[in-house]
Amino acid sequence: MTDSFIAPRRDNGSTPDSDTYRTLLRAAREVIRERGYNRATVEDIRRAAGVSRATFYFYFQDKRQVLVRLLSETTQQYIVLYKKRYSYTDDYSRIVLTHIEYFAHFARDSDIMIAAGSVASHDPAFREKVEEVRRGFRQRVERRIARLIANGTIPATNIEMLALILIGMVEHFTDEFFRRNTTDELVRANIAEAIRVLSETWYRALFVQEPPKAFPYEDFLREVDFHGPA
Repeated sequence: MTDSFIAPRRDNGSTPDSDTYRTLLRAAREVIRERGYNRATVEDIRRAAGVSRATFYFYFQDKRQVLVRLLSETTQQYIVLYKKRYSYTDDYSRIVLTHIEYFAHFARDSDIMIAAGSVASHDPAFREKVEEVRRGFRQRVERRIARLIANGTIPATNIEMLALILIGMVEHFTDEFFRRNTTDELVRANIAEAIRVLSETWYRALFVQEPPKAFPYEDFLREVDFHGPA
């Protein structure tokens, strides 16, 4: 009877809506933030939430599914980001702002994103969850490249491959940036230069021309709600 009760109930992809579920998710977020995903345990999470093991397993199959749910929460933020429209009309300003906001979102959940990448490397099912995050960005970039080709701004090219290259560059660089810059101080000291180099590289690769020489990166950074990792 006990085994039947504590068997994972949330294995059909549905997301429960209850105070207990939200409490568990918040507790898991704090435990992973403090201990790291690999060191965090189910016991740590359920104690932080003040619930029994049976209650934990009612809502989650295991620690991996906790990460899936946390990634899902983060995904919603990225969905908003890749649908955002900027008031700036010049291409370079839009590129810079997109990169700044990507960094800002990643910074707030850098531990989750890094853990997700690590788990996805050896877990095909989880890798598909990560791909859901990437898909929206890739499709937006593909549409942008297609428009530039259609109006003659850039020469014809393999749209899918170019989008993959650009998105892969941003993902890898952002991940590496937050692995190296692990405090607010380091992030603040290096973020402007990182955004400059990333944006200039993107612009050169896409438009095959030099980006603006004097660009107010610091001003743009102040316009965005940016917080480094805790």
